[in-house]
Amino acid sequence: MPTATATSKKPHLSFCPFGATSITLTNFTSPPIRRPMTTSAVSIEKETVISERPYTFLRQTDGEDNGSIRSRFQSMILEMQESVCGALEALDGAGKFKEDAWTRPGGGGGISRVLQDGAVFEKAGVNISVVYGVMPPEAYRAAKASAAGQKSGPVPLFAAGISSVLHPKNPFAPTLHFNYRYFETDAPK
Repeated sequence: MPTATATSKKPHLSFCPFGATSITLTNFTSPPIRRPMTTSAVSIEKETVISERPYTFLRQTDGEDNGSIRSRFQSMILEMQESVCGALEALDGAGKFKEDAWTRPGGGGGISRVLQDGAVFEKAGVNISVVYGVMPPEAYRAAKASAAGQKSGPVPLFAAGISSVLHPKNPFAPTLHFNYRYFETDAPK
């Protein structure tokens, strides 16, 4: 049976003993060279565990009125966390979620909820976060091609979202993951 050896960049045709034909694509180019980033890493503030959840994770400057997008999104993810956790507890029948709340010194925080060793779920997590930070101007320009004429400097960032991972006890049942996020940036000034 004829066979081909991989010595060039062209596809090769080889014949298998049972009459089937296979095509092998080979590429002998070098992998791309990775260059180190020239920007410094953005530091992330260490979160502090708190004994009970606050009324809001928003900064006072964001306003706690229900009209702002930040406020409405925070309300929506808090309600969604309650709804999803309630439905999962009802479905599981035995497990109950344990809750941890945390905050960051510069504003923001989150609520982590975990159900462990239930009747249906080995482990289930439903977490929300509302965080503030800064991103390097290079990352902002990479995300927005039209930002070329803007001044350099740190870019304020707000992000909020809900994330969940469910691991059923049944090894034949699939693991589930979802997240829903809202990101907001201000152009460098």
